[in-house]
Amino acid sequence: MILQHNIASMNVQRQLNIVGLNKQRSTEKLASGYRINKAADDAAGLAVSEKLRAQVRGLTRASENVEDGISYVRTADGALSEVGNMLQRMRELAVQASNTAVNAVDDRAKIQSEISEIRKEINRVFTDTEFNRKKIWDPSRTNAETIQVGTETHYATTIDSTSVTNTITNTNRYAFPENGQYKINADASGMKVTWKGYNGTNYESALIPWKNGDPHNSTNFELKDYLDTGTHPELVGINAKFGYSADALATTEDVISGINNTTISSWESSTERIQLYGEGGGTPSGVSASVSINYKYELTSNRDFEKADTSFIEGSQTNRWDMNAGSDKLGFTFEMEGVGTVETRLTGISYSSPDRSAAAENVWWRWRTYMDNGVLKKTQDGKSYSPSPADGSVDCFNYIVNNNDGINLLTDHKDAAGNPTKGSGSVSMSFSLMAGGKSVGTMTLNASVLNSDTGESLLNRIKSIKGADIFASANPNNNSDSGAASVSTSTSYVSGGKRVAFDVPIMESAGVISEYIQAGANEQQGIYLNYRYLSGTMLGIRTTNVEELEGAQEALSQVDKALGIVSEERARFGSYENRLDYAKKIDDNTAENLQAAESRLRDTDMAKEMSRLAKENILEQAGVSILAQANQSTRSVLSLLGGQA
Repeated sequence: MILQHNIASMNVQRQLNIVGLNKQRSTEKLASGYRINKAADDAAGLAVSEKLRAQVRGLTRASENVEDGISYVRTADGALSEVGNMLQRMRELAVQASNTAVNAVDDRAKIQSEISEIRKEINRVFTDTEFNRKKIWDPSRTNAETIQVGTETHYATTIDSTSVTNTITNTNRYAFPENGQYKINADASGMKVTWKGYNGTNYESALIPWKNGDPHNSTNFELKDYLDTGTHPELVGINAKFGYSADALATTEDVISGINNTTISSWESSTERIQLYGEGGGTPSGVSASVSINYKYELTSNRDFEKADTSFIEGSQTNRWDMNAGSDKLGFTFEMEGVGTVETRLTGISYSSPDRSAAAENVWWRWRTYMDNGVLKKTQDGKSYSPSPADGSVDCFNYIVNNNDGINLLTDHKDAAGNPTKGSGSVSMSFSLMAGGKSVGTMTLNASVLNSDTGESLLNRIKSIKGADIFASANPNNNSDSGAASVSTSTSYVSGGKRVAFDVPIMESAGVISEYIQAGANEQQGIYLNYRYLSGTMLGIRTTNVEELEGAQEALSQVDKALGIVSEERARFGSYENRLDYAKKIDDNTAENLQAAESRLRDTDMAKEMSRLAKENILEQAGVSILAQANQSTRSVLSLLGGQA
């Protein structure tokens, strides 16, 4: 037994302090109604709760914004409704003024007087209608050139690559992309082009900096200017032209992201010459051909790319398959060095005509659509429409030249003015050159339709092809090492990989007023209200006059057009009102659900906290009682002292 320290009392006091602190916390939560009153109560929960609270308050305010927007739209629609009523009255008066059997000249003057007053009131509606002291059709707020008619998807970047002719040599032959792909890697400093060659080497260009330091500036470059040919002499002669343009509305990050990891696919194929043979070895008239050979198979054959090599694919005057029966198709066989027998496979046949008459729409031509300042337009100078029958058989040719359903190559052709024309149509046949079940190249035959042609003569000119030879030099009989023509590859590019897209308004010529409604809790979560600036002049009724019969008749047309414009705008505002109504419902619903989530984190469960407080009260009372007993324990020392005396 000791006297200096009452350990039992100290222990009870410490427990009472804990109980007191717990009571204080419970009391604080019960008094405030919040489970989290300070960050220490739940640090993670507080962080989440604050974000939820910001969203709830933002959505609540956004919902009110949308309500204001709905009121704005309804105000505009209400004004347009009255304008529509006034236009209907103007039209009624124009119909009345057109009845000369009843109306005298002074009657039409009185009618015109009412029309003039209606016109003034329509102008006043457009000049004076306000919402919260803000004029709805204020000309100072217009863009006098464009009006939004919808939205379209824009890409942050557009990759532009053109065909490039690369000279193939025995040195660089294996340095071209093995998988036919160049890859652009981009970051804040610029771009690099990488690829893996047929030789297995991974190549990388030097850094191509952004033009004037800004990725938005369109950049076009040639790969050869950024290749280290000193270290890699096998890259001499390899080139590719790359380019891109960036949308001005895209962010810098969007532009870089849109370029980075973009893959440019290329197809290396050597463009050879092809010699067609007719009867007796001559070239058939009105028939031409072109051919390209898959570069990979040229490598497989170990071809000498610095030699004329006129017999790369050996043909003859008798290597054509004859077309006799109606189901027969034209074809050739060749012998390819290092590959073996190459057979042609007809992959398609098409035919076209210069006929641009209205009757030939979607038969010989079709509209060419294009984008002009964000507006989709079309022109009759469109591309040829080349129907492609199912096969290239004799029966197919007969259909082309003999059918009578408006797509005959030999008859019923007219120019744009409707004058008969003939002689510049053509038939095109596409072949795949096959070896071992794989395509080693392509060949195209073109037969022009001559003025003197009949169906039989056109088919006979195609049948007159008896053979073909494919070679590299300009002269098929020149097979020597000296003066040999270099073989080149024509490489085409298409944009692939990642493209960053975003929506922008589609605008057309006309005045437009734009309002932005913040319809969400965060940045860029809004709705644009874009509508046409209107006035009496814009409606086309500024000069409406019914004092003469001719004017009364013209007034009907003017008012009808004005009604159409007003109806279109009312439909636009109606669509906006519906969209805003949906937006408000979404905001309210989202705010409600987020508030519930925030409440579960932040608010006190009163029943649970009251139970906890009751428990702490009981503990406190018990602790005080025990503390009293602990303080009595040292008094027993006095009894010991008394016994000593």
